[in-house]
Amino acid sequence: ALQFAIWSGVLAQFIVLSLERLIPRHFDADHLSVVRSVIRVALWMLVLVTTLDNLGVGISSLLAGLGIGGLSFALAIQRLLGDLISTLTIALDQPFVEGDSVTVGDVTGRIVRVGLKTTRLRATTGEEWIIPNADLVTLRVRNNTHLQERRVTHTFTVGWIAQEKLKKIPAWLEACCQLPDVRFERARLIGMIETGFQFELCWVVMDTDIVVHQARQEQVLMGVAEVWEREGIGREGADKQNATMKGIEQVKG
Repeated sequence: ALQFAIWSGVLAQFIVLSLERLIPRHFDADHLSVVRSVIRVALWMLVLVTTLDNLGVGISSLLAGLGIGGLSFALAIQRLLGDLISTLTIALDQPFVEGDSVTVGDVTGRIVRVGLKTTRLRATTGEEWIIPNADLVTLRVRNNTHLQERRVTHTFTVGWIAQEKLKKIPAWLEACCQLPDVRFERARLIGMIETGFQFELCWVVMDTDIVVHQARQEQVLMGVAEVWEREGIGREGADKQNATMKGIEQVKG
């Protein structure tokens, strides 16, 4: 029994060290010490029960007590066990690692640490989110680190304007996207509503940095606003035109 415990301990040590080499970014020293302790206690408990049985000691009541106690303990730490299994799943599958930028639900931030029970996420707003690993396995997590580019799509409403100006709008919108790290994709008329025409503008920011992305988006939208002001088009003019048309309809009625 002692020899079995020694060999099993060596095997468990080998497995733990192999995990450390395979996925070192997920299992730190604290994780490994906990795993070693749990395996060591389980092995020596097995050796103790086996030895007492061979010495003729009645262990039926002991086994029954251990079984009931183990069941109660398992029910008490059910959530913890789920988090531990989820941690192993994250470590093996590696949907993200420490330092990755991810989006979980409506929270976006960087992974600070993948713990034995929880994962710490530093949000872009500054606060630290502590998320149970079991939730990360069941939720949809968007990993932003492997982005190669960011696509942005906006819809604009243009009032009832002359057809000559209407035809020029795609070119004006394309000119607003002539910026560093920006690739224009499309600008087209996609619909007509009561207040005017609807245009869709789509461009791509070829830099994954969120700060650059937001800066380019602001520059494009400011350029569109300048065009709208220069050419005298926009929602205000559309509302006035719509009110005038309704007045004409009432007079005709």
